[in-house]
Amino acid sequence: MLAIYWVAWRDRFRWWWRGGCLLVVLMVFAGLLYWNAYTRERGAASTFGGVVTVEVVPAHHEAEAEVGRLEKVIPRRFAQRPQDSAGDFFGSALAAVGDWLFVSALWDDQFAEDSGVVHVYRRDAVAMAGWRPIGHVRPPEPKKGLSFGQVLEVVHEEILTVWVAEEPAGEGGQGSAGAFGCLQLFRIDAEVPPDQWKPFQTLRPETPGMEFGRWGACSEEGWLAVGARSESVGDAAMLGTVRLYRESVVDDWQLHQTLSLPALPTRAGFGPLVTMRGVTLAVAAFEDQTALDPPGKVLFRTHVYRFDEETERWEPDGVLPLTDLASFRVHLMAEDCLCVSGWLHYTTGRFLVRVFERRGDGIWKQVGALFPESNPVQSEFGSSMSSVGDELLVGSRNAQRNGVMHGAALLFALPPVGVEPFEVRSRRQLLPTVGHELSKFGEAVLLTEEDVLVGAPRFGGDYWEGGAVFVYDRASLRSE
Repeated sequence: MLAIYWVAWRDRFRWWWRGGCLLVVLMVFAGLLYWNAYTRERGAASTFGGVVTVEVVPAHHEAEAEVGRLEKVIPRRFAQRPQDSAGDFFGSALAAVGDWLFVSALWDDQFAEDSGVVHVYRRDAVAMAGWRPIGHVRPPEPKKGLSFGQVLEVVHEEILTVWVAEEPAGEGGQGSAGAFGCLQLFRIDAEVPPDQWKPFQTLRPETPGMEFGRWGACSEEGWLAVGARSESVGDAAMLGTVRLYRESVVDDWQLHQTLSLPALPTRAGFGPLVTMRGVTLAVAAFEDQTALDPPGKVLFRTHVYRFDEETERWEPDGVLPLTDLASFRVHLMAEDCLCVSGWLHYTTGRFLVRVFERRGDGIWKQVGALFPESNPVQSEFGSSMSSVGDELLVGSRNAQRNGVMHGAALLFALPPVGVEPFEVRSRRQLLPTVGHELSKFGEAVLLTEEDVLVGAPRFGGDYWEGGAVFVYDRASLRSE
């Protein structure tokens, strides 16, 4: 086409002939762009940063599943939302241990408006998608706006912790009064139906408010960390704390230590993001230093602590200063490997995940960074993270595809800790069923030894639909 256009110009054909040739060239170019988008929509492999990205798109499901059942999606599977679940936000939080799976529907209305429930499944090889519903955990005192289940953690493989907004949410509903919260602890008991589980202990702060419990984490060593980013400390208007609880000999949980930042002349927020692994704790914080002399700016840092067995105290183990990265999530893949997601810069609205490794006492070094397949503004890549071994699952709940916001999740295979240079070994992009925009696919993610689970709490084709949880076979994803 370029040759024809050149000949036409050389021979000084009429202007309409030259314009026609140019139009043909533009149409061919547009066709190539369309074909490229079409092949990507069909799930073709693409490359990014030298690593092949395999896109996994579930096929359309054939029919609605039975109430509470898990529906088979060929060749993938997902947990169908329960019946009459419009607006329940099913799949907003996930937790699993052994053959137990817990799924939050924090705006469920069956007991009170937006009071929430936690659906319980057991692993069953003959059930659809490998999980069988056995009931749900309900709030002991249902009230409007409790948002029961916004935080799910499993401690010691036998205790389920659930966050509850203790005050009614008011006219807005959906947990808008979350500053008044507590954590309720339930024992996972196979002998008792989940509908009959009752909290054996409730953790709450000494004074109301403080956003207590909206951020928490636990470790296999038997620790429970609870953030309260709005708690006032000393003369600070808002400083924030993290409370560390430990199980006592009488099977209840006692406050062991409270962590906070040194007092600042201006506001700060310590404890909005918390992650634990073994005896390592990481806490994200923002420090508003705009009122300092000379004027500063908001600093986003991640503070790391390690438990000292001799002193029986959690001691500082380094600070990650990230002045250009607003922390979105923090996740410890291992005691010596920390992932922090957030914006590339305040003004860009684009996200990444930075990977840090411990290089000695109090020394953390950034060894690499992870990016989504495409990085449009406000994709919220890193809105959720989960890992097993060297594999990291990252949610991107506002990811776009062909201009439509639908969400995505990426499964990365990372090099072992300490191996340099840092090179991603593989990456697979998981996408919701075609046609379900605004599904918030990736709002919650969970990686287990056998499964890859992705929550899409607005899945269903409508903004306020009840949601779903996609279930992928982890071994199958490795082989693709």
